[in-house]
Amino acid sequence: MKKIIFLVVLIFTTPLFAQIQMNYKEIYKHSAPSVVLLFGVSGKVGSSGTGSIIKEDGTIITNAHVVINPANHKPFDALYAFLKPKRVNGKNANDLKHRYKAHVLKFDEAMDLAVVKIENPPADLPVMVVADTSEITPGEPTVAIGHPEQGSRWSLTTGAISSQIDDFNGIKGKHVFQMETAVNRGNSGGPLLDYRGYLIGVNSMIARESKDGLAIVGINFAIKADAVVDWMARNGFYISIANNSGQEVETYVEQPKMAQKAEPQYKPQPHHPKKEVKMEVRVEKPHQERTQPISNKVVIKRRIRVKSKRHYKKRPKKARVIAKSKPGQIFSEKDVVKQRKRKAINRMHDKLGDWDEEVPGFEDNDTF
Repeated sequence: MKKIIFLVVLIFTTPLFAQIQMNYKEIYKHSAPSVVLLFGVSGKVGSSGTGSIIKEDGTIITNAHVVINPANHKPFDALYAFLKPKRVNGKNANDLKHRYKAHVLKFDEAMDLAVVKIENPPADLPVMVVADTSEITPGEPTVAIGHPEQGSRWSLTTGAISSQIDDFNGIKGKHVFQMETAVNRGNSGGPLLDYRGYLIGVNSMIARESKDGLAIVGINFAIKADAVVDWMARNGFYISIANNSGQEVETYVEQPKMAQKAEPQYKPQPHHPKKEVKMEVRVEKPHQERTQPISNKVVIKRRIRVKSKRHYKKRPKKARVIAKSKPGQIFSEKDVVKQRKRKAINRMHDKLGDWDEEVPGFEDNDTF
């Protein structure tokens, strides 16, 4: 009887352990090509870290502190992304031969996230699948791929989820996994993977020393993939995520509706084209060579153009009186004063003689 019970338990429990068994070799083979090495530099200041390609157009998700210069809190002047070679051997000539320029599209230092874009990426880029992390609980096995300090590039480490923390360090929306998966400097921005090789977190922080100087071991943090996807969607970047059944679902975050500004109500005014008024006017003024100068007489003798009623009103009173006069009319300064007080003006007529001399202060086709 005991043997039968043992066999029954063995039959039902074996598939469960087989389901969560990690195949590290297959995970690395499938996911490592979509992991990049990032290197930024501004003058003598530089930084290196890890990133994950999440779209075929070369979009990368990483940590902000990997691509942001701590001196001025701006992206590094030069940023490069290195794609994984077919075989990593630790030699720069081989490991760093696939180099591409990149630039930062968006970053948030509080969330410690940044979106980077490869410039002129090659075709058929391998893409990291992003997973839904809503049902991930402590104890689930994990894998990290990155470029640890003093270690090999594109190296793999293993571990498990230890705990979950919402709003880490009081930052709203920054939900993290605490894990004992081994990560070091250089792993920042790299992927934390589940048993399928799907991205469930972005490795971000490590704890190495307590406040009193005591060493801390196995306390590391990764920003949850759900928090990453929400942050990207709020900033206009939409990606597909894989649910627990492996189906990809497009992410969407509804944006708040903006209040529409009331448009002013008015009646359209009819369009009146400007009319061009032409008058022939000649002006005679006192001249130094004359023995008996005309002190204050003005003779209308030359043409003046008025562009529109608006321009006409902006001219001085005297110019308006001249513009309204007819050729051959003579009037004095006193008549101009009278014109201001009453609409009519007494005009005196006189026969015009030849006038070939230029009048100082006036030019042909004067515009009022």
